[in-house]
Amino acid sequence: GIDELERRVREGRVRPRTSQPCVGQFVEEYRRLLQEADGIVSVHISYKISGTCNAARMAAQAVAPDKIAILDSYNLSYALGSLALRVAAVADAGGGTDSVSSQSWGSPGTGPGSPARGSIRPIVRALRGGRPGP
Repeated sequence: GIDELERRVREGRVRPRTSQPCVGQFVEEYRRLLQEADGIVSVHISYKISGTCNAARMAAQAVAPDKIAILDSYNLSYALGSLALRVAAVADAGGGTDSVSSQSWGSPGTGPGSPARGSIRPIVRALRGGRPGP
C-alpha cells in the first residue's frame, strides 16, 4: 500500500517517477465528462512545474473550447485546493465555464509571482522522482 511505498521511498530503495497525462487522455476524459455536464472547469498545478496545464489546454481546444475552462493555479497543493473550492462555489451559484473564465482568481499569496506553497513530503517525493526541475 501507500505506507509501504512511502517507507521504501524514505529508505531510498524506490525512486518513483511521474509523468503528466498526455493530451489524448485529457481529450478522452473531457469527452466523457461532457456527456454528463454542460461544461468543465479543469484546475491544474503551475505550468512552471508541470506540462499538465498545457496538455489540458490543448485537449480543451480540440474538444470544446467554449465549454472547457482551463485554470492554471500558478501554485501547488494549498492554492490549488483553495482555487478548486472557489470555482465550485461559482458553479454552485449557477455560474458556467464562461463565468469562471472571466473572473480574476488572484488573491493575496496566490497567483503569478507569489511564493509556491505545498507540503514538504510531496515536494520531497517530487524531487526524488525528478520533478520539479530547475
